[in-house]
Amino acid sequence: MEATIAQALFTAAMLLIFGGFLVWAVKTRQFHDVEEPNVRLFGEDGEPDAHDNGDARARANTEPTREEDAR
Repeated sequence: MEATIAQALFTAAMLLIFGGFLVWAVKTRQFHDVEEPNVRLFGEDGEPDAHDNGDARARANTEPTREEDAR
């Protein structure tokens, strides 16, 4: 009997936790337009956009070099 009550309490707690995560995800629009990032990855020319993530490779392509600064 005690194990059944403990299992029921554990199940109710898990339900509340996962339900809370679901409510949070819906409120913060985590599921809104899940396909858009796949399309946004590539620009119209088929190459990855340089400004998407601001990574070092993207900055290296847009920042002036020392030779350009000297001019």
